[in-house]
Amino acid sequence: MEKLGRKKKKEILKGLEEYGINIKENLIYLTKDSVYLLTPEAFELIKRIKKEGIKFRAGFYLAKIEKQGLRLSFDSCQLFSKQIKKYIEINSEKAEKWFRGEDVNINNKQEGFFVLKYKEDFVGCGFVKNGIIKNYIPKDRRIKSFKNEC
Repeated sequence: MEKLGRKKKKEILKGLEEYGINIKENLIYLTKDSVYLLTPEAFELIKRIKKEGIKFRAGFYLAKIEKQGLRLSFDSCQLFSKQIKKYIEINSEKAEKWFRGEDVNINNKQEGFFVLKYKEDFVGCGFVKNGIIKNYIPKDRRIKSFKNEC
C-alpha cells in the first residue's frame, strides 16, 4: 500500500467526482490498481507491520483503476449512495440478469462506468459500451434466483 503522488491523486479524485463522491484526499491509498480508504494513522501502522515481514491489507476497498476509468466497488456504491449522481436505473428483469452476473442491455448512448440503480438501491458498477453494461459482480456474490420483492 502506498500514498498517492499528486498526479495519481488528482486522477482518482476526478474519477470519484464524476460519480458525485467527494473524499478527503489524505484518506486515499493505492495498492497496484486498487484504491482504498484509510486513515493516515492506520497507514503508518500498516507500514510498521509490513517492516516485520507480515503481509497485511487494511482499509475500505473503494474502487479499481481500469483502462477506461475508475470502477467503484459494490460496497462503495452502498456507502456513498446519497452522493452518487452517475447512475442508470433498471427494472426488475434487468436487475435479475445483473444479479445473476449477466451483462445487461440498457438505453444509454454514453460510454464509461456507471452505477446501476434498482428501485432505491444501488446494485453495482459496470462499464457501458454500445448499449450494454458489462457486469463485474464476482461469482461468489451472484445469485441463482431472484424475487421481485427486492
